[in-house]
Amino acid sequence: MKIVIVGGGIAAAYMANAFYDLSPEHETLIVSKESNPPYDRIHLCSLINGTSSIEDISLKLPSTTKLKLNCEVIRIDKESKHIYTQTSSYRYDVLIIATGSEPRTLFDIEGIKNARTFRSAADSECMRECTRGKNIVMMGVGPIGLELLDTLCTLDGPKKIYLVSRGTHLYDKAMNLASVAQIKNLYEKADSRVEILLEEEIIDKKIQGDEISQIVLKSRVIDNVFLIFGVGISPSSDFAKGVLELDKGILVTEDMKTSDPYIYAVGEVAQMPNGYIAGRVKECTLQADAAVASILSKEGKSFKEFVIIDGLKVGSFLLADVTSTFYNPQDKDNEDIIISSKSEERVDQYIINNERLVRFIGI
Repeated sequence: MKIVIVGGGIAAAYMANAFYDLSPEHETLIVSKESNPPYDRIHLCSLINGTSSIEDISLKLPSTTKLKLNCEVIRIDKESKHIYTQTSSYRYDVLIIATGSEPRTLFDIEGIKNARTFRSAADSECMRECTRGKNIVMMGVGPIGLELLDTLCTLDGPKKIYLVSRGTHLYDKAMNLASVAQIKNLYEKADSRVEILLEEEIIDKKIQGDEISQIVLKSRVIDNVFLIFGVGISPSSDFAKGVLELDKGILVTEDMKTSDPYIYAVGEVAQMPNGYIAGRVKECTLQADAAVASILSKEGKSFKEFVIIDGLKVGSFLLADVTSTFYNPQDKDNEDIIISSKSEERVDQYIINNERLVRFIGI
């Protein structure tokens, strides 16, 4: 059987190893648009501050796994069981889509030298080399944005570092204002270059040639800028439109099978029947396990949501986040209980729904 995996991330490498361990007789090919072999994106920050190299965070593949780099899949022909890039085509018996997601931006930054998203080793390298003497403006205040802010603070090069939130939140919209104030204070106290701006946004910009020369916010104008977007992601599934059933992502069963019985999808590109899209490594590897078991007709569990335990450890603070599968951020019956300690600089937030604890966020 010829198994083709589209994507070059953690899920792709994990599945290649799983197929080799369970059924090494099958031929496995990874087709990736990346220029580097699969690497662990969790450690992209370590590429910025130089504590790791791309080789340090690379993921091992079986020697029998074939790898095609710089190959972006643009079309699937499910009738002939072929995928197509701009220059080549590859036949499959089973196709697995593990393309992850694409970062969003507030405007087109293609060809702009001093604007980046944060999704690749190339992004990390650019931030390390191109932020010297610059005023960094970072749009996006989720977990990755806060971790990236902590990393940028370890660099001597940037003059100022602005973290911009269009709302009143940091980390997650569910976080209470006391926790937001504490995180803001901890960052700004730890590094005088940091300024966290709430209820702020870009209202204009000036572009000269291939660089942004000026960013205009509601409250100020920033020159000599380096702009970073971390404002969300979208499943990378455009090449599957018209071929597979899509919603926000590629629709799959609990065995990760798409609307075509010979095509599977896992990770951030896959959407479960209830609308759920995985976003953490543990979830993605469990989905990969479910797909591998189905493809090889071996006993295995289908993917089910589970209690999520998240952590964010940066130089300024430690955050713990535990979320039940029953938690719905839109539920109007959610109630907050806040327990804080000024002496310990601690804020614990308990989210209760109908006398049941559905989420805990502690700093």
